[in-house]
Amino acid sequence: MSDAGDLVELSEEERRTIDAIYERRLTATHYEILGVPRDAERKVIRDAYFALSKRFHPDVFFNRSLGAYRIRIDELFRVFTRAYDVLGNARQRSGYDLHIGSMESPSRPPPPLVPEVTDIVSAARHAAQASAAEHPRASNPPLSGSASHPPPQPRGSSPTNPATVNLPPPARTQARPVMPPIGTAVMPPPATPSAPSLPAAHVSKPTPGPMQPLDPETLRRARESMARRLNSVVPQRSQSGSARPPISPPVAMPPAPTSSGQIPRVLERGPSISQLIANAEEAQRKGDLTAATEALKQALSMSKDDEALRLRYEATRKLLVAQQVDAHINAAREAMRESQPLVAAKHWEQAAEGRPTDHLLVLNAAEVLAKYTKEYKRATDLAQRVTMADPNNVKAHVLLAGIFIKAGLKASAYASIQTIARLSPDQPALKDLREKLGPYTLAEKVGIRSR
Repeated sequence: MSDAGDLVELSEEERRTIDAIYERRLTATHYEILGVPRDAERKVIRDAYFALSKRFHPDVFFNRSLGAYRIRIDELFRVFTRAYDVLGNARQRSGYDLHIGSMESPSRPPPPLVPEVTDIVSAARHAAQASAAEHPRASNPPLSGSASHPPPQPRGSSPTNPATVNLPPPARTQARPVMPPIGTAVMPPPATPSAPSLPAAHVSKPTPGPMQPLDPETLRRARESMARRLNSVVPQRSQSGSARPPISPPVAMPPAPTSSGQIPRVLERGPSISQLIANAEEAQRKGDLTAATEALKQALSMSKDDEALRLRYEATRKLLVAQQVDAHINAAREAMRESQPLVAAKHWEQAAEGRPTDHLLVLNAAEVLAKYTKEYKRATDLAQRVTMADPNNVKAHVLLAGIFIKAGLKASAYASIQTIARLSPDQPALKDLREKLGPYTLAEKVGIRSR
């Protein structure tokens, strides 16, 4: 993105990562956003969310000039939190899975994860595994013997990939070998009719000769052949004997790799905007605000200039946020147990967004920031938001005075203490606040009154 002349204190790698994830935020699923598979357990989802929060929380970039990137970073953290809220709740996740399942085509291969996200999540997972190996817990049962977690296989050993083991047996008794690219010389296999034939998943692909570079056409042909084998499809043969794909292939032909070597995501015609809106209305009638919001979000990505659609999406999202207040409260408490005060404060704020009249939620966010971080400016803004809405809220003034004292703003702290004394002369916190404030000269008192 263009910086428009603004000073941006981000490395090139940080910019590329932020831009790549930001561009995928409207089209990627929650699973892709968090870099986890569709069958991921809740702990895997939670660990991925916290790994991304440590990297992209807006406060990580405190005191850095971000320019237009500040908006993108705030949006990314909101997207990560939204994905975690849905996938971390069993009921919402079930509805979401049904929604995205209805949008998928059986002939389309699963979309790739966001590489930048998977790199971050994988690095955090490896670091956690290394830490666990150095400090093992005796109470934790070994994972290698469980049925749901088969032991990892070293590279070069016989294939035991679950995706390979669970494949249905091929339709033919003898596997069809992968057809090499035209012009590649391959020696015929030795005639061993008595030897049993291996399953198709175990047939070795011929390696290209040293003078045959893996050009995009070669990769494309290999991917097509693999897709046909995995779907037990026998390719048609022409009169010349060369393998040709069927006229109506059951799988979508993947595009050729780009110059960077990555296979681009296959684009298919999906539901129209009107169909997505109808899906949203039906989901909302059933009380599934998660599916309704996702359908409108996808429709908005197809018509970004439709202001009426944007307002409709925002209204539905607000209903969903109000429905998720309890989930945010639980997530905030869980974040504190994980020693993540910045994440906890963000969840308290999001809970307050869904319940705007509950000032205690905002004060909880301010208190976490003031007590466990040095985000005094943000904590002050939150506490003052409550005092502006409710000038007689003594708890907010007490918290505000404590923040001012920690930040070294004696004049502001003195003014808040005076307000507390006026609203609640018997407030127990007054004595402690005055002791923490320390000596305060008459000139300073006069100065605060003259402003």
